Amino acid sequence: MTRFSKYLPLMFVLALAIALSSNGLALAQAQPQFISAYQDGDLPVADPLSAAWDSVPVYTASVTPQSAIKPTLFQATISSIDVQSLNNGKDIVFRLVWTDETQDLHATKPDEFRDAAALQFSVQDLDAEQTQKILCMGAAGQLTNLWHWKADWQYDVDEGFFDVVDAYPNFWLDHYPFVVGEPPFRLPTDFNSDSAKRYLIGWSAGNPLSDPARVTPVEDLNAYGFGTVTSQANQDLLGRGVWQDGKWYVVFSRSLTDNDAADIQFTTDRSFSIAFAAWDGSDQQVGARKQLSTWTTMLLETKEGIAGPAKKILGLPIGAAIAVGVVVVLVILGGVLLVMRRRKAA
Repeated sequence: MTRFSKYLPLMFVLALAIALSSNGLALAQAQPQFISAYQDGDLPVADPLSAAWDSVPVYTASVTPQSAIKPTLFQATISSIDVQSLNNGKDIVFRLVWTDETQDLHATKPDEFRDAAALQFSVQDLDAEQTQKILCMGAAGQLTNLWHWKADWQYDVDEGFFDVVDAYPNFWLDHYPFVVGEPPFRLPTDFNSDSAKRYLIGWSAGNPLSDPARVTPVEDLNAYGFGTVTSQANQDLLGRGVWQDGKWYVVFSRSLTDNDAADIQFTTDRSFSIAFAAWDGSDQQVGARKQLSTWTTMLLETKEGIAGPAKKILGLPIGAAIAVGVVVVLVILGGVLLVMRRRKAA
């Protein structure tokens, strides 16, 4: 055997490994920043304290004060958010955990501010340069999908709508057009006719911030940049937040894919740009006054392993193209060795 021929088996294994990786069966693969782990069966879509989270890898996202636009936040009260994710091939759920010593559940009074958290996804793929740019609600031509959990909405779902009469116990109104029941009137039960709703303009117009009968604490939004945040007509997010021992535990969930072009679609042929934000109500944080992270690269894990975009060379997945090249080299090298043996024998 010649010096070169003994390396043929090793080169064959290398070519095989590269070919397998091009089909998502990598023998060894560099890890992205954040992975949504695969789990068979039901997911803890409404249970942020489920034991199922104990074995899920944690990605700690550093967050800093938003200082690019007014109103700015100059001093952070939250330094990081622990992020986890699970998917079962049909649905996906995220859990955010962060320290907050105060539980701020309401924003009814002018001087009240709620706790909140959000996930932000770039609906389109971002290149390396775009992921380094400042991110605040996307940019022109760069649609973002926002999942915004609100502690006051969570209270409304869990305990019933927190009405004006709850914030101001001495408030009294003894007449309201077309209202039913007895004063003090409460939303939504005493305003259940179309005639009564007509005088509650926000609710009548479909403003989600005015809805006293909400069923989820998470709002589905889109934005193209500063000041463009818009609530979606189709609200398809679920979630739940629990405050325990000075920490918020919040889950967000949705199907992996849907028919809404304005939603992030979690398909296995791409990576995802995701960012995180949190608001501390006791520090009067609201709107742009928040802590936020930079873009983070995320991939989905499937039954077969980590999925992601297939890079290509001359129209072929990069692994397949390299494998073809290696095979060609092996064939040429084998031919050279054969010629050398015949010459030596002669």
